Amino acid sequence: MKKKETAEEIETRLRTLSEQSNDAILVYGLDGRIIDANKKAAEMTGYKKKELLGMNVSKLRANKEKIFSKALKKLKNGDNASFEDIFVTRNKRLVPAEIDARIIRREGEYVIREVAKDISKEEALKNKVAERENKLKEKIEELKDKEARLKKTTRALTNMLKDTEKEREASEEKAGELAEEEQKIKDSRTALLNMMKDLNEQMGRLKELDEMKVRFFSMTSHELKTPITPMKMQLEMLMGGDLGKLSDKQKQGLDIVLRNALRLEGLLNDLLDISRIESKGMQFKYKKVDVNSLVKQAVQTMHETAKNKKINLAVKQGKIPNTMCDPDRIQQVLINLLSNSLKFTPENGTITIRTEKEDHDVKVSVSDNGIGIPEKHLPKIFSAFYQVEQPATKKYKGTGLGLTICKAIVEAHNGTIWVKSPGAGKGTIFTFTLPVKVKPEEAKKDEKRRD
Repeated sequence: MKKKETAEEIETRLRTLSEQSNDAILVYGLDGRIIDANKKAAEMTGYKKKELLGMNVSKLRANKEKIFSKALKKLKNGDNASFEDIFVTRNKRLVPAEIDARIIRREGEYVIREVAKDISKEEALKNKVAERENKLKEKIEELKDKEARLKKTTRALTNMLKDTEKEREASEEKAGELAEEEQKIKDSRTALLNMMKDLNEQMGRLKELDEMKVRFFSMTSHELKTPITPMKMQLEMLMGGDLGKLSDKQKQGLDIVLRNALRLEGLLNDLLDISRIESKGMQFKYKKVDVNSLVKQAVQTMHETAKNKKINLAVKQGKIPNTMCDPDRIQQVLINLLSNSLKFTPENGTITIRTEKEDHDVKVSVSDNGIGIPEKHLPKIFSAFYQVEQPATKKYKGTGLGLTICKAIVEAHNGTIWVKSPGAGKGTIFTFTLPVKVKPEEAKKDEKRRD
């Protein structure tokens, strides 16, 4: 027999459903004061949840009391109220929404629970359709006007034919010109249709080529990785003296070969990750993890590289809860970001890694006082194979894949990653967040498969 839920369990389940809702949910008293709000409401209005609590709901409305008063009157009569209104966000942006409101009893008091759906995209689509309809009407009117003029000209030509043969010849010539124009219009339409057909065929070929590229990356990377492992083992054995004593010059040469083999292995791993990302085949193993411990491990991994470049690695860890994530993949993100900062930070520079809790997320940032990134490059910095072209970066080599992989891993965890830089020569800050309570979709699927 199924155990009956307690009031507290029901409240917890409803709150969880509210937080996972794709619609904004506000709960407020009959005086309009907000007493509860979900994550989507905070995202849609631009306010933090704690800022919404205690705020009067009319502050979020463009129409202030007008629509709300009518809805409240209807709600007090015991009816549900469905209406459209416009939210005013923190930065004064207007967001149209469909609202469904009803009076509920909560903790012994009557309150209003409001579910608001953002319809800004639908409104934009309606406006676009209306704009196209207006343009079509203008074209139709233009064609009608041309048709009227053509009829008028035809009538004039007919009258001219009745007068003299000379006038008849002139009218025929005019008619010929009109026919020629009509043929030009038909030819232009045919050419446009053929162009659209060619474009669709080219798009199809591009899609096929893109799929072939992904398969090629995957196959080539796997094939090239196969000989790398035994080659590394043999090189390490040679350098360790297991296969005979080596001179310092021989060791130096083998060290160069080994470093390049490791660099080649890193490149192949990046190509494999990119092919998995594009084919949606990247795998994750989720568990509760202390992100602070992952940061410590990443710093230990990069310590020797930082020491060789005389760069200080500073760690400032806040008190954060355990997070549901794939520790190996998040470690990959941390090492990629640290490696990126080490590459572009000069000797005696400083790289700072911070962790803190922000709302329902764990936030990690990697900041440096290196060469920085010009503003025009920031929007493309996470694109595959993209590299900043400027004199200060020419001596640094890379594939341009590390940040793309970081972005894919963080977003697979329902997180966000972004970059800020005051400009060239002023350092860079990479920041990413991971949700604490909300599990990534892949983790939920794994649990269902285990059940």
